Amino acid sequence: LKREDITHWVIHSGGKKVIDSAMYSLGLSRHDLRHTMASLRDHGNMSSASFLWAYRDLLAGYGVEYDTETCWDEYALASLHGIVVGITATIMATETERGNNLFALMLNRHARHAIDVDALDRLAALA
Repeated sequence: LKREDITHWVIHSGGKKVIDSAMYSLGLSRHDLRHTMASLRDHGNMSSASFLWAYRDLLAGYGVEYDTETCWDEYALASLHGIVVGITATIMATETERGNNLFALMLNRHARHAIDVDALDRLAALA
């Protein structure tokens, strides 16, 4: 995959410095990152959810209807994947003290994220 193969860019809008760094490092223009910058402007830095709104805006530009509630529900449910990946990684990796600490931190962060977005309540609503 070459840079010129990528036609659309959406990055985590962790603030102006993050966007500027990506623009400089990847040789992108403001136009390339317009959805990311609009997300930061319109919604502020919402951590990983910033990506969500920029992605939704990109889809809307192509006529894809993705209402806010459905978008948020799917994002919340997807937050559970981090826990699954973390558990799977701990099973597959060679055990070390450093690795155990990193996996514990990763699982803790993903679990807090899932709690913050009410992922379990949304999952239960599907049943």
